Amino acid sequence: MVRSLDRGAGYLTVLRFAFGVWPGLKRSGIQAVISVVLMYASQIIHGLSLVVVAAVVLMAAKDSSARGSSRPFGGSSSIDDLIVPTFLTLLAVAVSLLLSAGLRSLGRWVSRQSFERQVGRDQRSPILFLRAFKDDQATLPRGRFFQRLLRAELGRRRLDHVLVEEFSRFGPIVALGRPGERIRPFGAARVYVEHSDWQVRVHDLAVKSAHIVLVVDEGAGLAWEIETMLEPPLREKTIFLVTQPLADLRACGQLRSQLADVESADCRAIGAFQSGCRTVTLYAATPSPETYIVALQAFFRRRQLAKA
Repeated sequence: MVRSLDRGAGYLTVLRFAFGVWPGLKRSGIQAVISVVLMYASQIIHGLSLVVVAAVVLMAAKDSSARGSSRPFGGSSSIDDLIVPTFLTLLAVAVSLLLSAGLRSLGRWVSRQSFERQVGRDQRSPILFLRAFKDDQATLPRGRFFQRLLRAELGRRRLDHVLVEEFSRFGPIVALGRPGERIRPFGAARVYVEHSDWQVRVHDLAVKSAHIVLVVDEGAGLAWEIETMLEPPLREKTIFLVTQPLADLRACGQLRSQLADVESADCRAIGAFQSGCRTVTLYAATPSPETYIVALQAFFRRRQLAKA
């Protein structure tokens, strides 16, 4: 996992980052204890599973080589001897990975909380997460197989999860809730408003927020949000990202004139934000969840970037 620690971070903070226990996320005592235990258990099981896979592969290769050299004309039987134990071991590892992913999902479920409780526990200026309701948690590209194996992520990662798990140390993550939503998902703390009031509420949250993460998409609602966040007071604290289904920020007419070097880059423009007096445009040839984590790290540290 790609993560960035502040200088002088203590051993406990380093350990929490290594185990993905979401430093900065304010929860009740019981929520914190249960979710931390579940996350530690998930990561330990996941790590042991990867060690077993590596050990099985190395032992199988070594045993096959040894038997092949001692029985040059009977190599097939040695391979047959390895099939059953190797299959059973890999099956056990697959079950362990499923268990690891299940514990992580349970830890996320335990950590869900309402907007009122989130802002009540965390008095810092929030991080506003804006996106289209049709992709409520902003699905990220899958990435490569071995990256997913190392993360033990069965499905696709979601930007909503990434913001809470990686960037809660910069402030509580808040967002408007999907109309008619019955089950509150893990991720940004949802604010539920009437349709007639949503623009007023978004603008109010944007003004109060220290950072704004806007996922560009199609639709009249997103077009209004993009136009609003391009206003000078809000532009300075907004990052525009593209995940799905748009492939490139340059496909958004409202943003094309705002991007740097729009004609010279062959890669996809996945993000843009203002740093000082210049616009930073982020490009990627093959975007992955790690790509977006790095992009967000640059955004949240944009003041340091402006001084460089």
